[in-house]
Amino acid sequence: MFVFYEFKQEEIDLGALKQRRKEEISKQRGWYIFEGIVFLLSGLLAAFLPFATALGINILVGILLVLSGGFQVFAFFKRRERWLLLLSGILSVIAGGIMLLFPAAGLMGLSILIGVFLLLEGSLEIVMAFAFRPSPRWGWMLIAGIVTLIMGVLVFVFFPLAGMLYMALVLAINLCAYGMSILILVSKTKINF
Repeated sequence: MFVFYEFKQEEIDLGALKQRRKEEISKQRGWYIFEGIVFLLSGLLAAFLPFATALGINILVGILLVLSGGFQVFAFFKRRERWLLLLSGILSVIAGGIMLLFPAAGLMGLSILIGVFLLLEGSLEIVMAFAFRPSPRWGWMLIAGIVTLIMGVLVFVFFPLAGMLYMALVLAINLCAYGMSILILVSKTKINF
């Protein structure tokens, strides 16, 4: 059963849309600057406190697992449909509980997941690089795959420290990049009085 939708092709006035965005940013400039600074400082804090950041990520993942597992168990008893839903829910609650009750074990588990992901990702990037081999600059994809593979190996060589640092670094970079993008966006918009 397939459903097909038809979309009307309408002309969008990009100039008007751009002008509305500039006016919105200009009116809310202070809030945008505040938001950018908060994200930037949060990213810097995550970078300078990597273990606290990794612990925070562990706690968040643990809470999410417990909540999602609880909803799955509730859904099973509400509908009594699939045993796999109940099993998945119970496993999620157990895994989340372990992460919350034993944070060191949770951090090790997340580190292992990150290491396995990087090893698989690096391997796939290397395979893709050879698939693109006739293309110009395919070597860059090969280098990226090798670097990712090395990062995966390093997670296990420096286990669990490297996994924790990797989680914190990724979050720090993300928060800083978002904060900087907002501040740059605001700085490029003229103030209208």
